[in-house]
Amino acid sequence: MNKKFNAINLAIIIGLVLYFIEAFIFYILNTNSYSFAEAFITKVPLSDIYTRLLSIAGVIVLGIIVNGRIREIQIEKNFLKRTTRKTVSSKLDFAFLSSLSYQIRTPLNAIIGFSELLRKPNLSPESKDIYTNHINSSSKYLLLLVNNLSEISKIESNELEINRVDCNINRVIDEIYQVFQIRKEELGKSNISLVIEKVKISESFPVLTDPERLKHVLNNLLESAFIHTEEGMVKIGYTKREDGFIEFYVKDTGRGFSQERLEVIFERYNKLTDNDNMPFDGSLLRLAISKSLVKLLGGNIWADSKLGSGVSIYFTIPYMEVEAPAEEENRRVEPAKSEGVDWSDKQLLIAEDIDSNFIYLEELLRPTKIKITWAKNGKQALDIVNNNPDIDIVLMDILMPEMDGYEASREIKKIRSHLPIIAQTAYLVEGSFQEEQNKNFDSYLIKPIWAPQLISSIEKYLK
Repeated sequence: MNKKFNAINLAIIIGLVLYFIEAFIFYILNTNSYSFAEAFITKVPLSDIYTRLLSIAGVIVLGIIVNGRIREIQIEKNFLKRTTRKTVSSKLDFAFLSSLSYQIRTPLNAIIGFSELLRKPNLSPESKDIYTNHINSSSKYLLLLVNNLSEISKIESNELEINRVDCNINRVIDEIYQVFQIRKEELGKSNISLVIEKVKISESFPVLTDPERLKHVLNNLLESAFIHTEEGMVKIGYTKREDGFIEFYVKDTGRGFSQERLEVIFERYNKLTDNDNMPFDGSLLRLAISKSLVKLLGGNIWADSKLGSGVSIYFTIPYMEVEAPAEEENRRVEPAKSEGVDWSDKQLLIAEDIDSNFIYLEELLRPTKIKITWAKNGKQALDIVNNNPDIDIVLMDILMPEMDGYEASREIKKIRSHLPIIAQTAYLVEGSFQEEQNKNFDSYLIKPIWAPQLISSIEKYLK
């Protein structure tokens, strides 16, 4: 018998039961003439056997018909369920992508528009500063959006990795505070105060966690808090709980949301606010990513709010304490600057196939006076290293024609194993890239590359 108790199985059982009942009735009516076994099968008149078999066959046929209809209904039901689910999913994807298109077009409009304005003749220095600031702000916003999309893609495909290292919690908070003192002006929220609250356990308060993912969560929560707050303040802080977790919080004095919205704010397909006319601002994506990252870090995330009285978002991470060296307590790393750097006696090879990318790097490094050689693909880079022993360092793009950065770096290391090679890539560093870095790259830079990080990366190998 099948595990599924279907109509055919039931029909066979009913048929056998009817046969047994009819045989039992025949036995009762003919007790003096037949024993039970004879009445059941051995000496039954042929006409009665036919009657019994026909009744069994009828019941089984009825069962087959009923079972077929049940299967048809199940197939129709499953089809409708799949169709409905696919339709709902398609509608959600369409709504999400439509909203996302709006969000992408907004900074792109500013970037393209202000770039065109910069081409106007006789442009005043004040106007030039305004236009370039708008371009810079919109570009960073667009980059943040792209990074969030990349992150959500990795999360949904289970490709995101957590790299736990010693993390100075107070330093993370300080860095984020400095970033958002500038960011809130870019958002047009300079009237909103940013308050930080830290645990006074020690200045360093070191914890074993992934600092980049932690920063990503805090950045996302602060970004959403400032966007949805018109006046008052945004507060960021944390407390050490007795159950072995650190509890972070981001609170604002914004418009808040209802209990109905409170239950769905971490789902990327739902509206965050109770205002149906409110355009998509990326907060849903940021909160959905934050939820997934917190889960990967081993914690939990939740929110508390009432419509019109602000939002408080809390999340936890496990408190895995590590000992920090005494000299690390108050050390602050300042980004390297190109002013005053003199590398006129050094030679850099830039392997980059995109002209605009090379020109940009060349302009960033111009104040250092370093000699620059350009290779437009990995094969050219290999030939230049092979024929020029004066090359001091290589800046290697990953994706290039003829020979990519991976292969070129492997071949270069065979020739000059101690030649520093810095990879530049548009991909977030995960998995296979990290393995390749350990073998053939001395360090890496993630595009877009800013002047301080570029100077700092090169400086480590030219001292």
